[in-house]
Amino acid sequence: MSASRCSLSLKGRHFIQLAGVAGAWLFLIASPIQADEKSEVNELRERIEKLEKQNQELLELLKGKQGVVPVSNREETHRDVRTMVSDILKEQEEKKKADEEAKKKQAAEEGTVVGSDLKLNATWNHGLQVETADKAFKIHVGGRTQIDSTWMSASDRLMYGPGGTGRIDDGVEFRRGRFLIEGQFYEVFSFACEYDFVNTFNSANANAGGTTANVTGPTDLWIQMNQLPIIEHVRVGNQKAPISFEHLTSSRWLNFIERSYAFDAFIGGLDNGFRPGIQAFGTILDDRIHWAGGVFKNNQTVFGFNVGDGEYDITGRLTGLPVYEAEGRCLVHVGVAVSHRDLDNDNVRFRARTPLRNGPAALHTRLLDITLGGDSQTLMVPEFVVVMGPWSLQAEYFGTWVNGSNFPAANKTSLGTTFYQSAYVEVQYFLTGEHRRYDKKYPRFDRVIPNENFFLVKDEEGGLAAGWGAWQIGVRYSWIDLNDNNINGGKAEDITVGLNWFWNPNSKWQFNYSYGRRSIPTGDSNGFVQGFGIRYAFDF
Repeated sequence: MSASRCSLSLKGRHFIQLAGVAGAWLFLIASPIQADEKSEVNELRERIEKLEKQNQELLELLKGKQGVVPVSNREETHRDVRTMVSDILKEQEEKKKADEEAKKKQAAEEGTVVGSDLKLNATWNHGLQVETADKAFKIHVGGRTQIDSTWMSASDRLMYGPGGTGRIDDGVEFRRGRFLIEGQFYEVFSFACEYDFVNTFNSANANAGGTTANVTGPTDLWIQMNQLPIIEHVRVGNQKAPISFEHLTSSRWLNFIERSYAFDAFIGGLDNGFRPGIQAFGTILDDRIHWAGGVFKNNQTVFGFNVGDGEYDITGRLTGLPVYEAEGRCLVHVGVAVSHRDLDNDNVRFRARTPLRNGPAALHTRLLDITLGGDSQTLMVPEFVVVMGPWSLQAEYFGTWVNGSNFPAANKTSLGTTFYQSAYVEVQYFLTGEHRRYDKKYPRFDRVIPNENFFLVKDEEGGLAAGWGAWQIGVRYSWIDLNDNNINGGKAEDITVGLNWFWNPNSKWQFNYSYGRRSIPTGDSNGFVQGFGIRYAFDF
């Protein structure tokens, strides 16, 4: 009985050896072979024949023709098989690497043919993006939606006194609803086509029924040439002129629900800060110094066009990073921008609306609003930004000169130069440890990426699992003075306190409380206005 067990055991061992060798044989048969390389095929054939011979010997052993192979021989056979398989795999891997290096070397010598591979691969990069393997072609399809609710109150004198604002109501609105297609083609060209589908009014054709709401208007609508000698980039189309850090920071990344009085009065105007033109820009010294300059058509509509004799806007901006550490977690940004503009139809309008919007642009409450005539306008904006880990500080001053000014605008008697000014300073702090991200290629703030996204789900044990998202608090002081040269539009100041809750890189909640005061020279409608606003915003 014991002999029978021993015999069965030995046969079982031989069967395992046979199965192992047969498995290796099948593995080698299944390995990829290059048909056009005869030497490699012949070498593999020889090795397979050797394995077949060893396999036949093992079969004969199992049949009892040659007795039992000593253990040492069996182990040696196993080592031979493993070594052969390992050598073949190693050679194949080395050959693969050598082929890849040869292709890279050939591509470097001959140059890459842009457009030779047009297969697109899709990915999610905070939005849907498809691109070719060499990244010469990219397409991003996205958009943004911002939904606002505001609760407002003001003193009766401010609303109903002589020259008052009128009744200030609560409101709910889609602040922005934009659709975007942007990308790159043939490596050196890029483009952006973005359209706003809400918050735009067209009152140009009264005969067609008067003012029409929610008319589609362009924002970024341009094409750009890249990698140019010396000047690097040239952009042509409807775009933001290179002035003001606050202006150039996307509405998706603003620290507060709305920008300051200064932007509203001197930058946003009636064209929403976008105007047709041509701009060149670039960086030097490892992106530590940025420059930009362009020529634009001065405009007072949101539709990206204008007609008139001249009426050009020449704007330039220069910024620097004297401090930049830890990939932007600690930085100091300084800059200045200057713009000289011919006036559109020989007049210019300055307005300052409340820091919370309680209706579409044409219906929103205006605290200050003055239009004066003139020959030209010069605007200067120094910038100062600091990021120290979770802390950030941002401040700008706006000074503007209207040359050959007259008031009312229809009065052609020049009163000389009128000077108006505005400023703001704001401080923010991330309670959850994030920092404001900074775009070195075109200096401005970029997307906030939470250390942990917000979520609330059931865990495996039936309890709750949660992520906090990112939390940021901030305060801003904003001030504007439109009184000078006996052409008085009034003064206003405001303090806004904000709380931002970032659910993830694509969505956030913003909560703002603002308290402001207005004073005009007559004093008949001075007073306060306050409000609480909530915004839910998402983009992709």
